[in-house]
Amino acid sequence: MAALSGCISERILVVGHDGKALVSRPAFDKVERSTEELRRLPFKDEVPAEAMTVAEVKAWFDRYAEARKLELAKEDRLYHRLGILPPTLSTAEAYKGFLADFVGGLYDDGAKRMVLVSDYAWWAKAQQDLVGALTGVDWAYEVFLAHELVHALQDQHFGLADQLRGGVYDDNDDAAFVRKTILETDANVAGMAHFFGMDLSRFAVRKAFFLFVRYNNLLNGPLLQLLAGKTPSYFSKQGFSQYELGLSFVERKLDKGGQEELSRAYLRVPGEPGALPESTEQLLWPKKQAAATLDRPVPIAPLLAPPTSVPGSSSISTNVFGALSLKHFLEPLLGALEADAVANGWGGDRYDLFDDEGATLMVWRTTWDSDEDAQQFVDAWTRSVPRRYGERAGAPQVEGARVRFTIPAAPKEARKVRTTRDELIHLERRGRDVLVLEGARAEHVDALVHEGFAALVPGPRAEPDRARIEAKARALEQQLGKLPPPRPRPNLAERLFLPARLMAFRTGAGLGVVHDEGGPLPFPVSDSELRWGMRPGVELALPLALSTSLTTPVGQTVLGLRPRWYPPLALEADVQLGHSLTLHDDLLLAAQLGLHSLGASDSSRSAATGALLRPFPQLVLAPGAALVDEGAAGRRVFLGGALTRGFGAQPLVELEVIDGLFVYESSLLGFDVRERGLRFVVQTHVAGVLLYF
Repeated sequence: MAALSGCISERILVVGHDGKALVSRPAFDKVERSTEELRRLPFKDEVPAEAMTVAEVKAWFDRYAEARKLELAKEDRLYHRLGILPPTLSTAEAYKGFLADFVGGLYDDGAKRMVLVSDYAWWAKAQQDLVGALTGVDWAYEVFLAHELVHALQDQHFGLADQLRGGVYDDNDDAAFVRKTILETDANVAGMAHFFGMDLSRFAVRKAFFLFVRYNNLLNGPLLQLLAGKTPSYFSKQGFSQYELGLSFVERKLDKGGQEELSRAYLRVPGEPGALPESTEQLLWPKKQAAATLDRPVPIAPLLAPPTSVPGSSSISTNVFGALSLKHFLEPLLGALEADAVANGWGGDRYDLFDDEGATLMVWRTTWDSDEDAQQFVDAWTRSVPRRYGERAGAPQVEGARVRFTIPAAPKEARKVRTTRDELIHLERRGRDVLVLEGARAEHVDALVHEGFAALVPGPRAEPDRARIEAKARALEQQLGKLPPPRPRPNLAERLFLPARLMAFRTGAGLGVVHDEGGPLPFPVSDSELRWGMRPGVELALPLALSTSLTTPVGQTVLGLRPRWYPPLALEADVQLGHSLTLHDDLLLAAQLGLHSLGASDSSRSAATGALLRPFPQLVLAPGAALVDEGAAGRRVFLGGALTRGFGAQPLVELEVIDGLFVYESSLLGFDVRERGLRFVVQTHVAGVLLYF
């Protein structure tokens, strides 16, 4: 078995003797363990894993689409009727290219297995392997694997099939989409946090992480739209929304009770406190789920039989379109602002599709938050019709609260909505309720309106299987009760040398005073630090310093190098050697040697010793003493924050004021070594903020 390439320490996909890619189980298991630790859920069962090529994934998707052929054909009828898909493109074809281009791995909940794609988009994989070569991490597959492993955890503990279907969400794609969005956002958050090594149990780290994710989505959203190719914008926007719209909900749950509280939300009854949102409207506008401003979706029951006013018709499908689908549908037709305003007034809907002599008849019953919202929807839909049907739509016939379009037959239409016969589009508002008919024959419209409004009444809410939910919730609590408390990072040794995937950032300022014969002379002091545990055993400190470590039973030894170039060819370097010994979780002793400005005439040497102490969990003290020999310039003793890390000063005092966010202070007193003792010559005092993430 040979690694696929060079500097990455553990490849998740390796090449077997037959030349085919296969999954390295040790590397897979390592990611599995770190994922369950971060997500705070244990795996109940082993997850089988296999590698596939893009061609094999496409073939698998074709088989999946073939098995769902009738169901997908029903979706085609809706998307063709609304003009979301051109008449010549199917739903399966629209998704197929998008899937093949962007998916490097997936969790198959039917077979309970993990699939990694060996030859997915080369341009993305090349970029990830470049970073992987620096970090020693198989970025090209960990980015997918950690995400998909969270889906495996969700399946084992909550049941993916139960979350997306199972009574409550049958014939309600809007509610199912909410679930899918939270499931995907949950996996994306945990996967990215694993990938970057960020501790989401720490408040300040978590806030920085979510700011980064939102900024990343802001940049990547338009890029993904461009890369979606022939995939209609409706589908690409729906797909991208699954990783964006759930962020606020997931963040609130983590704020309230960590990953455990997020897990509990999946097993609470819809509509009750702490449960997942009930509609995409609540995802778009979270205040509509808050108790004080609760806006629950109005359930509308499906039509139980084809309309009696259309003899010979047969039922195709029934479902809920929802606020998000409406927003994404209207955006390319009317613009983002108007689409957002219309969707904000959504109260509930139910569309029923019928086959009428081979044509698709849509009866869409909708209700809105107010009469004004209902009228805004009528106006928007009226303006959308000519953009979907082209010149065939003609001018609308407006009569009070009714709007009609006469659409002539266009059986060979290839770009816009295809009609095989002369049809009518009819919109009618009665108070907050709006009925939309598309694809109706003129002689049936009045009777359809009567039937449609008669059935436009709130129906009963779907009742979940409470006993099943409660059983799963009890099992979950037993699993959560066995979890050890999360281990916050960094510990004392990790402050001096960062472990892989941990960063330290600080910024501060202060004042220094030189004491000489002319009196005290103050000067400003700036302080900054940016270090990154780039890979196991290697730390990078900016602007450019590298350190490596060796851990043995007698402690941790760190060797660091910081080169400096001066034009045209002058080269200097600082070298550090340090050793630390952890005596207790709250006590560490350290000794350090340094050679400074090697290659220059004024090079110097230093030796320092000190300790890191943690009197209580939120406070770390690092008193130290250092002796600096500057050759002809003499020797100087420093007391206070004299220890170093990554060629910067170790703060004298670190105080955690917000979970994950520290304020620090570092005072340093300098004394010249004279024949008769020490003379106080300089002092510096710096304060600022510090974040480990």
